[in-house]
Amino acid sequence: MSELSACGKIIKYLLLLFNLVLLISGIAMICTGVAVSVKFSIPMHFVANHQSDRTLASVASAFSSAPTLLMLSGVIIVIITIFGCLGATKEGPCLIGTFAVLLFIACITEFSAAGGIASWRKLDENADQKISDAFDQLIVDYNDTDFKESNMIDTIQIMFKCCGNTDLNDWEKSEWSKSKGDPEKHFPLSCCGLDKHDEENAEKLCSKDMVEEKHEKGCKVIFQESVQDNAGLIIGTGVTMGVIQIFGIIFSCIFIKQLRAGAGYQPQYNNY
Repeated sequence: MSELSACGKIIKYLLLLFNLVLLISGIAMICTGVAVSVKFSIPMHFVANHQSDRTLASVASAFSSAPTLLMLSGVIIVIITIFGCLGATKEGPCLIGTFAVLLFIACITEFSAAGGIASWRKLDENADQKISDAFDQLIVDYNDTDFKESNMIDTIQIMFKCCGNTDLNDWEKSEWSKSKGDPEKHFPLSCCGLDKHDEENAEKLCSKDMVEEKHEKGCKVIFQESVQDNAGLIIGTGVTMGVIQIFGIIFSCIFIKQLRAGAGYQPQYNNY
């Protein structure tokens, strides 16, 4: 093994430090992707299955695929660090070259995930209204027999701690609520954060007063706020990691040059 120059040694240890940061970041990206994916699996399933509009389906697809791409990037990054650490410690140009190529692939994946989320509103400018209409329809059709449809809205209301589309008064449109006699005393248990399938809640009621104490906003507002917060998280994570990896690629190229210089390698174009 040839002796590295002082500059080469500095780059070597910077590369090892970079790999440590990269490993921690990769694990964080996997955790972020899993958290966002789990949180939005139910709402995005709702969006995708309650509209025949292809552009709205594209919106759901963008949100569903972005966390997956983020997790994939995280896994790739964890694997990449193996090549990076081995390449730096063994001072192997091939391993460092593989490290740089994999970093480039991960970088492209992360920018794709960030771009997919950033452009979701451009896919369909009426996406908000269409989602709102679909949610209103679920409220109107809510009943005790169609468990698939009813469970969907119950899950969303419990998950996002909300009631109704714009506010709790949306439940006045529900035939189920009207059939109970006094709509103000009969809201779905999910509006009070209770699971109707839990036997302990079988005899409980959820009244308007109880809902007003728990929720000030409807599901539409909370869902939009949550989407914006998590979209910002994914975009910020993806772009930040992408920029960091660009520096990793630069470090790798410089280190390869230092290794070849130490081994006495002379590029062909120097002979002309």
